[in-house]
Amino acid sequence: MARNPTHLSNEAEEETIQAHRSKSVFQLACKFAATEQYVRSRDNPQAGFMASPSMVLSAFAIELFLKCLLLLESKEIDRIHSLNVLYRGSVHKQKRRIDEVWEQEARPKLDELRRKFGFLTQLTYQMLL
Repeated sequence: MARNPTHLSNEAEEETIQAHRSKSVFQLACKFAATEQYVRSRDNPQAGFMASPSMVLSAFAIELFLKCLLLLESKEIDRIHSLNVLYRGSVHKQKRRIDEVWEQEARPKLDELRRKFGFLTQLTYQMLL
């Protein structure tokens, strides 16, 4: 059965809108990530003072990157801010890749912090698992 040309046009238009939306979200996430990296850089003499705001910027960047992945999968992202919910909404392949990077990049850093600072980091470590 032939499809209505208008229907195809609407589908193509929706895909274009979705692609633009995901690109915009990705670009905004990159801005938050870059700002967070600058704030905590060794070149910033106030990096220690700005640690808490830096963590918030990092959380915003992660939220936006996860939302970008969901948009690319044509999923809804409205009013979801929980990183755990956003992560769980991703397809298995994406979650597997995130887990791989976590194990390679983040876990060794958290393990080192736990060894250095003990129980306080252990609480944070458990919240992130």
